Amino acid sequence: MSAPDSCCFTTREAERPQEAVWRRCAEEIQTAVEDQLTGESGPVLVDAIPTTGKTHATARVANAIDDPILLVSHLHETRDTLVREIDSDTLVRLPALERDCPTVTDEHPLGEELTNQNARGASPYFLHQRRRDELPCMDDGDCSYVKRRDAAVDADVLVGHPTHALSEELVEGRVVIFDEDPGDAYRTQFNTAQRTQAANQFLQGYDQLDVSRVDQVKALASLDEIDGVGASDVLETLGSIGESARQTEALEEGGHAEAPSITLAALELQRQALQEMAGDFDDPYAEDLRQNLGLGYVELPDGTTVVEDLESEALYIRRPPDLSGAAAIVGLDGTPRPAVWKGRIGVDDLVHRQLLCDECRGTYLTEHVGYEFIQTTEGANPYSSGQHVNDAQCYALLEAASKNHDQQVPVITTKKAQTRLFESSLDGPHLSDPSISSFVTNVRHYGDLRSSNEFEGESVGIVLGSPHPGDAPIKVAAAFEGYLAQRGDGRGMDLDYGIADHPFLQHFREDKVAQAVFRFGRSSPATVYIHTAALPDWLAAVTRRPKDGTIVRTRNDGERSIIRTLREEGGGEEKDIHAREAVEIGERQVRKLLKRLDKEGLVDRSDAQPYQWTPEDIGSASLVAEVCFPPKG
Repeated sequence: MSAPDSCCFTTREAERPQEAVWRRCAEEIQTAVEDQLTGESGPVLVDAIPTTGKTHATARVANAIDDPILLVSHLHETRDTLVREIDSDTLVRLPALERDCPTVTDEHPLGEELTNQNARGASPYFLHQRRRDELPCMDDGDCSYVKRRDAAVDADVLVGHPTHALSEELVEGRVVIFDEDPGDAYRTQFNTAQRTQAANQFLQGYDQLDVSRVDQVKALASLDEIDGVGASDVLETLGSIGESARQTEALEEGGHAEAPSITLAALELQRQALQEMAGDFDDPYAEDLRQNLGLGYVELPDGTTVVEDLESEALYIRRPPDLSGAAAIVGLDGTPRPAVWKGRIGVDDLVHRQLLCDECRGTYLTEHVGYEFIQTTEGANPYSSGQHVNDAQCYALLEAASKNHDQQVPVITTKKAQTRLFESSLDGPHLSDPSISSFVTNVRHYGDLRSSNEFEGESVGIVLGSPHPGDAPIKVAAAFEGYLAQRGDGRGMDLDYGIADHPFLQHFREDKVAQAVFRFGRSSPATVYIHTAALPDWLAAVTRRPKDGTIVRTRNDGERSIIRTLREEGGGEEKDIHAREAVEIGERQVRKLLKRLDKEGLVDRSDAQPYQWTPEDIGSASLVAEVCFPPKG
């Protein structure tokens, strides 16, 4: 490492830094667990950048501790690795409906029903018990899904999906480790039609309240009662509905397990609307959100939180797991934001521990893993909408990188940029011959990365543009965590939502870019070209950046005509080149462009006048743009 014995590594560790980092990652996780078991710490978020071996370290910790443990990850391949590397006689890989239920995997007609009911909030275990007599997988005893789920209760090690942490039975007394941010695993979104149908369907079948429509419930916000039912009756009755009754609502098409919560939220949100009209709010935070951001916010009696976008009428319900019975809680993330993590896993506080200081991170990535990061713009390049994609710049970058490395290159960009650049014809001079697709091996978009490791081992990669979900998702995400994300006047890299350190903007933008960058290489050296300046500070610190802000300079028609004539007719004196039929610009402009091509190394000028201009490498010149990558050092 950079300074043995003075920073993150001893002299001996510095001799084999990659192994030392992986070992240190396991030690950090194990310390986080042990500190909680002894009461010295609360839940811990381990900040370990990509390539530091978090999953392997987690397996190592599971092998080292005696306490029962629950390990959760979104990715099947991560779970595969954990199962393969953990040595336990009582390890259970928690079942997944799409993989472990024969009714689903054998494409039985009831399989689609189960999948849809699960999507509407009913757990697979509940569905197998409730529909036992109908399901072919339960004909000869319990389904393999049920058998594995039942075996989990007594197992020492459980490996599953973040949704498995919703089971208090599986959490109780265990060390719970989240491998990466659980994302929206505990959040559900409804549009107007979905929420109305679910609530009405629930009320029509719920005989403990004599109301049948959600608009009647909303009316209770201003009336004492309707048909003998008051607002307090709704709050008391719906607030006490059990888990089994909630999941029953998912059985019928159009229903949802969150229907009781939707109904309760409708009453509370209507109350807020009336309070706004009267100028008499009883919740200052809800008032700020409603008046400044157009968001409704409700905390329900069971701890569920609800946010409504008043403009789009989208409703978001978040029901995080109850981890109060866990022996210890550890989150692992390569690009963590504690402000985002806390509410998502339902804890009040997180101890943030960083693996490697910023300087040693940079040294580890560049000198020992072998990364070379090249930033090709000073702009954010927000490509999510597809409207800000610069076709010529992207074409030229891919062309130059492909030539630099004498190979086609893989690309990560936004979904709409992928469609615009690679799935339709580009409109611009010389953007079709050759096709932009001829420079690339494969293209993935940001939203497609969680399930793809296909770029691991690639020695070259390009990230085009940054993602930005729009203002609404950032405002909603912040509102769930107690922040008002109010967009300022800045744009691009000056974009600001009025929150210190920009945790929510950077979660959706900088962190997604960093995750994309580290899809390349990982276990081997890689050069990654990054066509956005939206990078976390620690990554920007070890990235070669354009000194004057310019990497790609689009060529004009006059410049293209000079390149073509030099290719086709060879060199000559300045006046002779100017006189050629293909050249339609003035002699002074010809002189200026020849000097520029000389600077690029594409032509050579003689020492004596009249100057002779001789093509040197003019055949390699791009007709689209000059690309000048920042030098090393």
